[in-house]
Amino acid sequence: KFPLRALRHDEATGTDTDITTEHAWLYRTNSAVSPYERMAWTVDDLIFYGASVWLIDRGAPVDGRRPILNAEWIPQHRWEIVLVDGEYRLEVDGMQIADDRFILINSPHEGLLNIGQDTLRGGHAIEKAWVGRIRNPLPLVDLHQIDDQLEPHEVKQLVDDWSAARRRDDGAVGSTPPSVQLNVHGDIKHELFVEGRNAIRTDIGSFLNVRVAMIDGTIGVDSLTYTTKDGERNSFYEFDLPFWTDPITARLSLDDVVPRGSRVRFDMYDAHNLPTPTGRTVED
Repeated sequence: KFPLRALRHDEATGTDTDITTEHAWLYRTNSAVSPYERMAWTVDDLIFYGASVWLIDRGAPVDGRRPILNAEWIPQHRWEIVLVDGEYRLEVDGMQIADDRFILINSPHEGLLNIGQDTLRGGHAIEKAWVGRIRNPLPLVDLHQIDDQLEPHEVKQLVDDWSAARRRDDGAVGSTPPSVQLNVHGDIKHELFVEGRNAIRTDIGSFLNVRVAMIDGTIGVDSLTYTTKDGERNSFYEFDLPFWTDPITARLSLDDVVPRGSRVRFDMYDAHNLPTPTGRTVED
């Protein structure tokens, strides 16, 4: 919800002039993908892969430079950087792209899929174990054979039938053949799944520079510490969000994107807590 704005700085007066209308590609596109979607998928690429690419169309030269007319986000699976004759080149759908036809935006880190592999695998294992425990909420069950009356295929069928029966709504009640004794081992530690899933939340938040309070995770707060939702919200916009917005605006502010002396920023007006209206004026 923070649109891009282009600003020109006047060193003589020390003021900034909004020149966004001179760069229409900041707030519109020539495709069905809106600027909002373009930015959302760009941040998605930065989070997971560590880089994002925009293909750009340029117009006729003006004052020695070709202005950008349109910028289009390219899905990550369609592009790659390859080494050609000792130089790195960008290829999109297997075709080399000229240096002035694309914008490469780098993430603050190598991407969550690279730096957080162990955490993601652990999260997947915890989620899988949690789902399995919900489907089978009872402790470990041993269908112990008292004698050898059952054949191996009959034992397998018995285990499959028992497992399926436990997942039914009335799975708390079952029956075993006379030659099978039901033994229950261990106990369920539900706290392990709650604490483990919460730990994954906070670990992923740490990789993304997002404070725990913003993802509803458990946070240790001293009894004398007083925090408010507005305070956490303002801290998010001041400390957490710039981790992702600053690399984008820094890249879009380079001279190959906007003229020298200009810069691109996000309009963060909506991030500020505006005063609450007092209502209509009432005459005495």
